[in-house]
Amino acid sequence: MKKILSAIAFGIAIFGSQSALACPSEVTLNINSSNYSGLINVELRKGQRPGSTVVRRDSVDTRGTVRVPGVCAGKYFFAFSTPTEDAASLTGYFEV
Repeated sequence: MKKILSAIAFGIAIFGSQSALACPSEVTLNINSSNYSGLINVELRKGQRPGSTVVRRDSVDTRGTVRVPGVCAGKYFFAFSTPTEDAASLTGYFEV
């Protein structure tokens, strides 16, 4: 798991919208790994650990983008793991 965490360069972008939707924000995660190849499981989680809830779960290649529309205000983080591991690496918390 340390290889994944050290190999993933990511950017988090949060976009607001003038839409009348209840949760108009979109969160985008760009993954670009140079030391790991294969699929990466990515979860956008709301709240703090322990006790956070999964908002979106996706699998992407080592160079991929995860877009999550309709994100409500709150504290979030991303969790990463490989398909064969239970342990996850985490990003820092961010606010929407």
